[in-house]
Amino acid sequence: MSDIKAAQKEMNDAYADYAELKKRLKSFGSRREEVKESIPQLTAKIEEAEKHKQKAMADYAAGVVDQNAVTEARAMVESACREEEQANGMLEAIQGEHRKAVDALYPARDRCRDARRRYCQACAEPIEDQLAGDTKIRRQLLDIFAAAALENDVELGFGQGQVDWELLLTNTFPEPTNDEIDKAIERFERNHMQDSKEVAA
Repeated sequence: MSDIKAAQKEMNDAYADYAELKKRLKSFGSRREEVKESIPQLTAKIEEAEKHKQKAMADYAAGVVDQNAVTEARAMVESACREEEQANGMLEAIQGEHRKAVDALYPARDRCRDARRRYCQACAEPIEDQLAGDTKIRRQLLDIFAAAALENDVELGFGQGQVDWELLLTNTFPEPTNDEIDKAIERFERNHMQDSKEVAA
């Protein structure tokens, strides 16, 4: 596998992991809200069961019902309490998993950034090697550099070392237009970040 393909795979895997993590966070959030909304209902259910138990005990004392009615009423209270306890336990577990996912989100984002940086470097290296090995282009650039150095020396009194080589290269290879940048970003997102964008949506 070439360096570029290996770097691209690493970057794609990093983005896929990040997207999956965000998907899990979204799922945890939905489940947490569902459980939180159910707890007041379960609390109300306990209160109703308690009222029913108190009435059953009063009716038993008055001889209206037998012991079975009291036993059943107590069982209803115990069952409602267990449901609320289970819901609270589930909520605590979900919140714990949510915190773990949040803690993992930032390192995952850093891995995306680092992998993207390595991918850029892997893509740049062949271009750098090609330009560095092209003696014709280098000689032409040096001719421009020499002419600029002489011009500075004559008109401004600067020494030859005052010419900006990086600026010369930037002028030789113009910066991309806004349209080129927009299209390049769209292409990159389409090829490498689709999962992340779908989760964010």
